[in-house]
Amino acid sequence: GLELISESAAIRLLLEHMMGTVSGSGPWTFTPGTLAGKGLTLQVGVPGIDGTVYPKTYPGSKINTWEIAWTAGEIVTLGLGVISKTENLYRTVADAVTNSTTTVTSATAAFTIGDIGSIISGSGIPAGATIVSITSATSVVISAAATATATGVTIVVGIALASASYTSGVETPFHAVGASCTIGGTTVQVKQGTIAGANGLVRRMFAGDYYTAEPLGPELRMYTGELDLEFNDPTQYNRFRNGTEAAIVTTFRSGAKSLALTYNARFDGDTPQVGGREVVGQGVKFKAVGSSTDASALTMVYTAS
Repeated sequence: GLELISESAAIRLLLEHMMGTVSGSGPWTFTPGTLAGKGLTLQVGVPGIDGTVYPKTYPGSKINTWEIAWTAGEIVTLGLGVISKTENLYRTVADAVTNSTTTVTSATAAFTIGDIGSIISGSGIPAGATIVSITSATSVVISAAATATATGVTIVVGIALASASYTSGVETPFHAVGASCTIGGTTVQVKQGTIAGANGLVRRMFAGDYYTAEPLGPELRMYTGELDLEFNDPTQYNRFRNGTEAAIVTTFRSGAKSLALTYNARFDGDTPQVGGREVVGQGVKFKAVGSSTDASALTMVYTAS
């Protein structure tokens, strides 16, 4: 889980990979669209008990599921479910041998099947080269021929842990204090809420492959959510009883930045329950449905200023 950041470049990158289609140059509009050809490289630093941080890198990652959640008085959160092509670990080897071909050898590298797909770099190895196959524990085939013949070459398998950099605005995530919500054009008071998306991607494994081909989305996309309200009157419950659709607009603000989610909702709620002396609550469950186009089911608009 992440905080829902308000910084422009970072949130626009995530929203595009969550939704698929982006238009505009500020404000930016995100609508459901193809995820084919889109991919992220993600990295996690895993600390060992001795304090050493071990990088794990996931190239070819796609966002398959996501959830934006908010609770009154707290920071808005973003949960992501990711499908990745492979997992790369990181290590350096100082005794590699290159010979101007696609073969790289090392007496100490101890190559394994887990290295297939890993980035490999070093003097004379073309940028972006990957390990294609394992010949033995001391020899691999890489995706591009080395440009030199040399011994005692230091090579890197995987990607070193990246250094975090912080640009202006990253430290100010969206907070529920700047959130608002309307249903059918009328403002409602929300205690907490969620909106979740499922892109329907599936892994595509084939005989002879060590990692998945590009995940595709044969399943229907699903956008669902729930709002926790107090029971003021039967308006929302009647929408559920009568099968009436309505527009829900949830907006998050942080200074001049904002993210507005507009979805055409079918209400799948429950009957309000009286349990005692507490204020009667009402859970408004919904599913976003397209009235005419996919964009009419859910559209997100991000404004930077």
